[in-house]
Amino acid sequence: MRPTPALPVRDWRQAEAENQARFRDMNESIEATTDALGLHEKTDVYVCECGDGECREPIRLTREEYESVRREGTHFAIVIDHENPEIDRVVEERERFAIVQKTLPVAVKIARQTNPRE
Repeated sequence: MRPTPALPVRDWRQAEAENQARFRDMNESIEATTDALGLHEKTDVYVCECGDGECREPIRLTREEYESVRREGTHFAIVIDHENPEIDRVVEERERFAIVQKTLPVAVKIARQTNPRE
């Protein structure tokens, strides 16, 4: 009987980057739904786009703030202090949220490949 080849181990940094891409997709869906239903408020509720797959903390952003984050495919909106310095660099911190940029090459690659706006 032949041995089963080992599956590649997924690096935790890759998993965090994939979580962030998944949360970004959720926020894109939230934005599309609020657009379709005409339910925008002064600030809308989005999900934190940090790498913690268990995080469910909400963040409130204006439409302009959300769009400014989305202009760069490697930027994500997170709850303040939810960054991981091994893969993120805080580029801006505001009263209600922070914006991080992917710095680790594998995280940058995942962010760009999964960017729904490119």
